[in-house]
Amino acid sequence: MMTKLVPLSLLFLCSCGANSYLLNRVPYEAARPLNAKRIVLTSGYDVSREEYREAKTAQFELLIQHVLRQMADRFAQAGVPTVLVPGRAVDIARADSSVQALQKQYESSHVIYISRLNVYFDQTDVEVTKTESGKEREAFYDIRADVTYNLAGNREPITSETTAVSKFHSSRSVLSGLLAAGPSIVSNNDDAMAILNQNVKQYLRPYLPGEDTFSRKLFTDKEFSGLREMIDRDDLAGARLLCEHQLENPNSRVAARANYNLAVLAERQGDKGAIIQYLRESVRILLIPEAEQMLMHYQDR
Repeated sequence: MMTKLVPLSLLFLCSCGANSYLLNRVPYEAARPLNAKRIVLTSGYDVSREEYREAKTAQFELLIQHVLRQMADRFAQAGVPTVLVPGRAVDIARADSSVQALQKQYESSHVIYISRLNVYFDQTDVEVTKTESGKEREAFYDIRADVTYNLAGNREPITSETTAVSKFHSSRSVLSGLLAAGPSIVSNNDDAMAILNQNVKQYLRPYLPGEDTFSRKLFTDKEFSGLREMIDRDDLAGARLLCEHQLENPNSRVAARANYNLAVLAERQGDKGAIIQYLRESVRILLIPEAEQMLMHYQDR
């Protein structure tokens, strides 16, 4: 696997003191391609049964259609024909017969339908600060999207999978942490669509090729003087050699950073084996947060 080279204008997002940030684009292949002739995309989720307020019910019905369009776009980019059937074309109580009817009607090899969708704010923490007048409380919220996708192929049983994606959204001052109401999902529709885009990408990851983008800190302090300039002119061999010279540095901080830098460069070239090797050595020498987080990412794959 090769990593795409990034234009120099995008190479360093910023340079702060002795550190720079390197943008790595890492393509990945489909682990379980569907080999589909045509895919029907639809829903079986009756939002009205949740007894939401009218505005939220209308929003969620539109969000379901947004998810289906996102899937259609991603399949189209991979050259896979799709048919988007609006509304609820699958009767959950009779899912098998509904799916077979759709496959026959649209001459499709596969059907993917949504059986549940929820986008909401999850309170993750409450910080309490003592002040002269008493206490101030600040609540922190992630925005979270949970979507249950169902996949049916020719003569294959329906498989159901719930994909959950979350990210930090905001914080607010509250009177009582546990009872504090979070932000309104109806008022944050753009953020709801954005987190659902990530959810779709996560669900389709095994079935379609794609690309991950990582902003990686690069240590360019005095022991690595010239590293940034080498990468600027695409001299990755020279950049690796410069870092390798610091692998045996008696200063554990420098040696750990050298291994981490080499992992970032290996990621740029798509060498997963080298990435994990350098990261494990880096955290063995000294626990650098950047190396620890990057290692956790690759070990989870």
